[in-house]
Amino acid sequence: LIDGAVAQGAASLVVPAAEYDFASTTSSLTIDSAVGLAIHGSGSTLWFAPGGGAHVSNCTRVALSSFVIDYTPTLAQGTVVAVHSGGLYRVQCDAGHEVLAQLSGRMRRFRIKVVPGDRVTVGVSPYDPVRGIITFRAR
Repeated sequence: LIDGAVAQGAASLVVPAAEYDFASTTSSLTIDSAVGLAIHGSGSTLWFAPGGGAHVSNCTRVALSSFVIDYTPTLAQGTVVAVHSGGLYRVQCDAGHEVLAQLSGRMRRFRIKVVPGDRVTVGVSPYDPVRGIITFRAR
């Protein structure tokens, strides 16, 4: 879609509102050699894997608007080793590292209690690998 607009020399492109998943494929969002192109996302969500993203090269005056950019978190299994104030939990992951995590909004909403010794699933942030969100407590 974007490559076609660049090849035609279009001044603007409206991307249909949808969720575009670049995390589960090996492709990435690539914009190459665009000049004066305005890309309007119509509220579309772009999902990227940790470390992935958009690649823009050899472009001038390219504008992206109305996109929501998010990442697919890396999930890890672990055991809660400590409960800290402010709703923070220290989780020892099976991979060997420790993560400082908070409860997900849904777990707080339904008042799911987490205590030391519980097995949990943690979504680890790609931006700060020592922070995460507890998304599931095993029974």
